[in-house]
Amino acid sequence: MSTFSKTQIRALAEARKRPTSQKLGALPNALKARLVDFYHRHSDENILQDVISGRTDRYIPTENAAYLVRNYGQVALQGLRQGGTPSHRTACAARRSH
Repeated sequence: MSTFSKTQIRALAEARKRPTSQKLGALPNALKARLVDFYHRHSDENILQDVISGRTDRYIPTENAAYLVRNYGQVALQGLRQGGTPSHRTACAARRSH
């Protein structure tokens, strides 16, 4: 017996029909270099483990969490305030879309 509702199963079936990725465009080389530099300067503030812990705490499955933590890094970028710490969301300025 499945632990998913009929609605969840339908949503999953719909999601499987969608492409796994879609190219939206390419970032300029200068921006890519800035992002890589930002990550290297703040790699000690990797938030990936916190993200996975948050999913685990809410009983959301994460496939092979140990592999992800060992092989990937993530640093918060969203609207970081001048002098803010990337590992603290409170240091991020709110952004509005127009």
